[in-house]
Amino acid sequence: MLSFEAFERDTRTESVVEVNFRNASARIVQASDAPTLTEDVLRTKGTPVKTVELFFDGDIYQVRIKDGEPLSVEVEHLKLLRQVKAEQMNGEERDREIVNLLLARMIEEPLFSYQGHGEGHPIETCSSILIEALSNAYLAINAPEADDIYQVTVRRGTPADAYALLESFEWYPVGAPEKKYTEMSEDELAIAEEQNAAKRNVLVASMILEPVLSFNDAGAGYPVEALSEQYLKTLHEAHRIVNIPDAGLRSLQRQFRADADTGGTETGGESVGDDGG
Repeated sequence: MLSFEAFERDTRTESVVEVNFRNASARIVQASDAPTLTEDVLRTKGTPVKTVELFFDGDIYQVRIKDGEPLSVEVEHLKLLRQVKAEQMNGEERDREIVNLLLARMIEEPLFSYQGHGEGHPIETCSSILIEALSNAYLAINAPEADDIYQVTVRRGTPADAYALLESFEWYPVGAPEKKYTEMSEDELAIAEEQNAAKRNVLVASMILEPVLSFNDAGAGYPVEALSEQYLKTLHEAHRIVNIPDAGLRSLQRQFRADADTGGTETGGESVGDDGG
């Protein structure tokens, strides 16, 4: 039964949340022993692109890899998973095709192309030895084995100034309201990705009280635009579990699926196959 104790807790203006950047999960806690997420951590670990050293052909090389899949890559990834299932590719062919896509889209430097799309060296012509070395570098950033847990303070209730800022944007309709991301054209998806990123940046900067974040050079905090996709997804999830009903349950379900390693696609956010613009 809803009790007076719950009413008393409802008067709080903020909540402590533990975030795990390994799998973009978050959970509300009464108190936490986890280290506090600070601006120094954001500056050193929250960068959008990270440099990794890899060993190949007797030498050590550096590659630069994106931290977290953007929406466009998530959608392309999901489409490819459906394609290889429909074509009934064998395990080796399927795995190589998926790896080719992720490496071509997530490696910032050097550039690779995939199936003739994009600039750079064709990923399909790389040897299996080089692909393995690049895959290890990719996994070091986007599928780390160790948890990366911090505590943050989240505002309870969206402030009026955040609503006003969201309403100040000039939003463009993207296809039919019920249209899924996987059904959108490249142009439609690019618009949806830009709009979603702008909304998320506003909410993260407004709803995360500690560490202090700024949006569009307004305020004295660390610029939200300088954060990686993975950090933004995780901090947005912290806001969602505090302020959006059922978001906490879905966050736990995603965490359980990731920890169980069921072989599914972990997006760290809403299902890209079911959500439209």
